[in-house]
Amino acid sequence: MKMHMEHIFFFGIALAVVGLAGIIYCIGAAQRCRQAQISDGEMRTRLDKLVKINLISLMIAMLGGLCAIVAGLLA
Repeated sequence: MKMHMEHIFFFGIALAVVGLAGIIYCIGAAQRCRQAQISDGEMRTRLDKLVKINLISLMIAMLGGLCAIVAGLLA
């Protein structure tokens, strides 16, 4: 049983890292959009896509952290 919890713990950590990488990507992409000389419509389109990626990344990071915490408590 303990071995399975360790796998779940490390899986949760990996999910959290992937989610944080997605959030960092969104920050960088938003900065690049801000510095680019593009129209308002194009800016809105790019930022709409980034909001979706950001929310998905936040959810993945949260689920990974929750998974790691629960596995750590139960082990």
